Amino acid sequence: ADATGQWLASADREGSVRLWEVATGRCAHEWRLGAECTSLAWNPRLPMLAVGVVNGTVALLATETGPAEGRDEVAELLGAEGGSEAAGSGNGGGGLCTWEEGLGEQAGGADASAGRYPALRMVGKYRVSSVAWHFRGDYFVCTQPAGATQSVLVHQLSKRSTQNPFRKNKGRVAAACFHPSKPFLFVATQHHVRCYNLLKQSLAKKLMPGSSGVSCMAVHPGGDNLVVGTTDARVSWFDMDLSTKPYKALRAHTGSVRGVAFHPRLPLLASASDDGAAHVLHGRVFDDLLQSALIVPLRVLRGHTPTGPEGVLACAFHPRQPWLFTAGADATVRLWVE
Repeated sequence: ADATGQWLASADREGSVRLWEVATGRCAHEWRLGAECTSLAWNPRLPMLAVGVVNGTVALLATETGPAEGRDEVAELLGAEGGSEAAGSGNGGGGLCTWEEGLGEQAGGADASAGRYPALRMVGKYRVSSVAWHFRGDYFVCTQPAGATQSVLVHQLSKRSTQNPFRKNKGRVAAACFHPSKPFLFVATQHHVRCYNLLKQSLAKKLMPGSSGVSCMAVHPGGDNLVVGTTDARVSWFDMDLSTKPYKALRAHTGSVRGVAFHPRLPLLASASDDGAAHVLHGRVFDDLLQSALIVPLRVLRGHTPTGPEGVLACAFHPRQPWLFTAGADATVRLWVE
């Protein structure tokens, strides 16, 4: 959901990205990207989407929602003139990606209204598995597990530039995200979660979930707590001021955990799993550093029908209401309000 909570975006394996009005359930627009979509993220400040595609592309799409000032800024960012070859660092001098305006010949051609929705593509070399925005809305990070030393790339939209922050391969990357308020970058591999200080360009913490494989993660809005979902059906809560090992490991799911999410305002945590259920928990973080977080299970939401080995693929909270959106392998998106 976007920052206002009025709009919801979804992406599927057929390459379609849809924009939904939450109040009515109406599909306001559809983009056809021509390849399987693997991830989607709303810009935290502007009406714009970043969509990771299996062919190595990250599509930046203007949703044309919100106030006119935001729409004009997005149109300027996505249509401004810039260099086509992204500048790379630490990659032997070769280009990391190219930036191209529009959605290309295979995408958007079936939609007659595609012209009024500005778009920009970042074309890379490897499959994109996840995309996450910086809290200021100019930078975004994407992960490419098959990219070896280029598996984590940081892009700056305003300058259309790309940086490769890591010269060495620390393992197969599962996800990456920015700290909600500080210059930190979290990178999750199969067995560890590393927190890097971007200003000092150094490793700040190395968290150890103690599982067979990390699949997803989410940072608490306060920034001092982290939740990790794993392929062995565990949800691990880390208090980064307390220890590098999990403060609490929850084993309520029976399938791989596909997504975890914190509510941006309320003390709520959600997890989605291949067992077909989404769990909602009360997760309160106290200002007193001597008091540990309080975690209490609240609801088990079962509405999606598992399809083969897959169940609930993603979850996200409404930014203002205690509502939860879930997306399942049964090709449905559900809104839970109670």
